[in-house]
Amino acid sequence: MEENLSGNNPENEQIEVSPEEQENPEAKNAVVVNSLAGSVTAAQDAMVENSLVGALAAGNNLWAENSLGGALAAGNNLYFQNGGGAVLVTGNQAEVKSSMVGILVAGSEVKLEEGSKVLMTTQQAIAFGAAFGTALAVVSALLRGFRRR
Repeated sequence: MEENLSGNNPENEQIEVSPEEQENPEAKNAVVVNSLAGSVTAAQDAMVENSLVGALAAGNNLWAENSLGGALAAGNNLYFQNGGGAVLVTGNQAEVKSSMVGILVAGSEVKLEEGSKVLMTTQQAIAFGAAFGTALAVVSALLRGFRRR
């Protein structure tokens, strides 16, 4: 792991994740380039390029290009280009270009540009979750009824 610190001020802390990265680096800003990372947490912004990330959480904005991610979350805006993600969550706007996404949950606007595919949007994910939860409750109640007999 390589840490770049501007002076001794932790407010300017930034971590660059190398291919030999540890499991969960934390910093104000995170930059993941040409790497494989289990999980990364950034208090502010995060940028991922040419990497595979299991989970990444950014307090503000998240930029991902030519990368794959399991779960990516941004407190503000999320920009995803030429990649694939299982679950993308953003508090504000999401912009997806030439990418494949399983579930996309955005607080406001979603921009899907050329070559992008999303299997479930925010509304569809909510409907699926409600239906799945209801079905699970019904099955659970039925199983409890059969066990009492």
